[in-house]
Amino acid sequence: MKVQAGRIGADGELKVTVSGEFDFETARELLFLCKARWVEGARTILIDMQGVNGISSSGVGTLVLLSELAGNQHFHIQLHNCSEGIRALFASGLLDKYFPKETIFCCEPSVEARPVAPAIAAATPAGFSAVRLTG
Repeated sequence: MKVQAGRIGADGELKVTVSGEFDFETARELLFLCKARWVEGARTILIDMQGVNGISSSGVGTLVLLSELAGNQHFHIQLHNCSEGIRALFASGLLDKYFPKETIFCCEPSVEARPVAPAIAAATPAGFSAVRLTG
């Protein structure tokens, strides 16, 4: 299985780990898992991308869909440990119109943070910096 999830914490936080190629199969697994956990009460979904070695258009499309759902449902998605390639994709600005500024951001160890909303900064795990994917 390319997508694994822990339990939802008392604070509504869920950590999901994605590994391998973020392709159609992985995207489908992630979408179904996230939707099921929203119903169970997840309010923040942390997606650990450290094990991802590539992302297809299906993977990008799923992140766009999750962003739209997050914006409509008032929860947050955080991408953690993105590879240089994935960070470059978001930094390019090509996806800016699909991602509301406060909905998805990337957390990276040792990356200088750009200003984010205080609530997002407070929700960022210790040892990480909250970095907007837009702007």
